[in-house]
Amino acid sequence: MTEKHVGAFGVIPNAILYDKRLKNGEKILYTFISSLCNKNGFCFASNAYLSEIVGVTKNTIKIYLKKLEDLNYINRSFKNGEDNDELERKIYLVYDELFN
Repeated sequence: MTEKHVGAFGVIPNAILYDKRLKNGEKILYTFISSLCNKNGFCFASNAYLSEIVGVTKNTIKIYLKKLEDLNYINRSFKNGEDNDELERKIYLVYDELFN
């Protein structure tokens, strides 16, 4: 195990685990996002990074993120970066849907 994985963990709530509308890859992505949210309360990983970790294409990550957002499991915010050429994205977990 590499040093960057020591102490890292992800949580998959039952609402996601048993949601038949979600593919296994979407559940894995959610769990990985939850592990990245542990430090700051949000995840700012790129689609390229997420695709490498989950083992799918960047386009598939876009589809997975859209599905998780449509089902209200995550929320994404976007703003221009410092040089205005880059778009900064933050991914937040939405807890309301999980515990209602």
